Amino acid sequence: MHTNARDQRTIENLLDRSIELVKQIPNVQTYKIFIVGMPNVGKSSIINVFKRISGSIRIRHPNQDQQNFLDDYKEKYGSLPFTLMDSYVEPVTRKKRGAKKKNAFGVCKTGAKAGVTRSIEQFIISKQNPRIMCLDSPGIMVPKLYSSNQALRLAVVGSLRDELVGEELIGEYLLWNLNQNEKTMYRKKYSLGVSNDAIESYETLLSGIARCIGGTSHQGALNRDRAAKKFLFDYRRGKLGSITLDELKPVVDSTASPISSTDATASS
Repeated sequence: MHTNARDQRTIENLLDRSIELVKQIPNVQTYKIFIVGMPNVGKSSIINVFKRISGSIRIRHPNQDQQNFLDDYKEKYGSLPFTLMDSYVEPVTRKKRGAKKKNAFGVCKTGAKAGVTRSIEQFIISKQNPRIMCLDSPGIMVPKLYSSNQALRLAVVGSLRDELVGEELIGEYLLWNLNQNEKTMYRKKYSLGVSNDAIESYETLLSGIARCIGGTSHQGALNRDRAAKKFLFDYRRGKLGSITLDELKPVVDSTASPISSTDATASS
């Protein structure tokens, strides 16, 4: 299902569909839904909507089934690639003067970078019979990146930390990729002229962005770093348009019957 972590309606549909699927499994007392994915793709944001919808709270200790799973995993692989969160958030009853407000649903920490979630968390999303639990996990990265092109694409969308690759290299690659695919909407976004011609120089782009957003230092010089961060931020937030970095090939329906040239001529 196509789901947007910022669109609660699509996440509600995802939750309803997930519950439908797990209930098709017979003779199970407790169902478990595991949220797994690449870093920084919106897993925690989706889970936070799950919690708001179901009014769930985190579980303090793993039940016996989960403990058995963890024990089996450690026996098979030697160690766990994660830690189990052992915490509980009490529902808010009354806010004391001067006290910080607690979150009644134990909202997952989110952030626009990889590696925010550091441990597995479990919570109940349905207390009815059968009970349904959901488990969150840290982002799982592929064990090996086979090309610099692959690594840079992951860095552009935030699945790799910027400091590991370098913001300048990420920004230069993003500009190159946009130009290769004739996606020059950044000119309109940053008021860089009416022409649709690509801007080949990354320095020229940063200078234009800095002037557009008023990014100047105390000495009046253009703030290059601020402009670079703005460029990446706007792409990741979709403010430069709906763009994918991958080359998408059209899907050919192998089951469709071929149409001969005579048939095409007759139908026209």
